[in-house]
Amino acid sequence: MNKLSGNFKLPNNGVPVDSIVVFLHGLGADGNDLISLVDFLMEQFPNTAFYSPDAPTPYKLGGLGFQWFDINDLNSGEITEIKESENLINQYIDQLLLFHGLRSDRCVVIGFSQGSMMAMHLGPRRKEQLGGIVCISGALITGDTLATEIESFPPSVLIHGANDLVVDCSNSKQAAAFLQEVGIKSELHILPDLGHSIDIRGVSLITDFLNSVFAS
Repeated sequence: MNKLSGNFKLPNNGVPVDSIVVFLHGLGADGNDLISLVDFLMEQFPNTAFYSPDAPTPYKLGGLGFQWFDINDLNSGEITEIKESENLINQYIDQLLLFHGLRSDRCVVIGFSQGSMMAMHLGPRRKEQLGGIVCISGALITGDTLATEIESFPPSVLIHGANDLVVDCSNSKQAAAFLQEVGIKSELHILPDLGHSIDIRGVSLITDFLNSVFAS
């Protein structure tokens, strides 16, 4: 696996950076997929730098996109690729924090679908606690070992469309309950009439969460 690369947007006119958002895209997408959300967020967060890396492995079913892990790993119980991506993402975050001179609690990770699964996996296992994680249309894929591997307790928001036919919203309901059980403050939002996507309601929830983290 190679070092992560992708897309980013920095504050305008050399404004000092006081916080970071890292987006983790879904299966078969790339870093360009979620960076478009910055158009809705940058006005509210003019001192935030937004980064959206490509996953490290080409999507195995073809196309131009990438994957954080082989989706078949979820059925086989194989987590090697998941752990490799976890390490790469943590290294990526650490490099950004060092570059901007910030603490880990000034970083929020926002994941969609497979990226959300990665966010839920790595967030609580990261020793230096993140400011928070936002998990959209995802699932808790390694909950069986989380209780013994937990290192920190980043506040979490889980957002899921009630009509999601790709990743059923029951996954987020189960994940939110489990995260609460292990002591992680988790907020769950099941959005009616929404499939496997992000709409303006989701953006509003993200905005509220970022305000709660970065204003502290």
